[in-house]
Amino acid sequence: MKLSKEILQNHSKLYDKLEELQTELNTVFRNAKENAKTNLIKYKNAEGEEIEVTEEVAWLEVRYSGFDCPAGIALDAIYPKVKELKDAEEVAIEEVKAFEIKEFGFDYGNLSLRNTIKLINALVDYRLEEKK
Repeated sequence: MKLSKEILQNHSKLYDKLEELQTELNTVFRNAKENAKTNLIKYKNAEGEEIEVTEEVAWLEVRYSGFDCPAGIALDAIYPKVKELKDAEEVAIEEVKAFEIKEFGFDYGNLSLRNTIKLINALVDYRLEEKK
């Protein structure tokens, strides 16, 4: 692995974008859940039965089943920005992963001791080359 200023800057830009999305998503999600314990929501469950639950219960279903479940579809109608930002976050995560695999040979989710040593060695080489 050979690092350059351009690679490190591009990696930083991708992470900055991801962190901005995550910050905005957290804010929008926190606002959406503000009254989730008392707000009621109606939707048809997987069996086609009309049910009424608190938004808190619906958000829990989304957490485990994703936005494609009936609760997710109902919540998306009320809070579309949450799903929009969650989808954007997933795209940004995939962009970071693809970049890291291309440039580093692994992604952050696979940061083994071996990969850590490779990365440290590449950073040392980069710094030594930069000083020349």
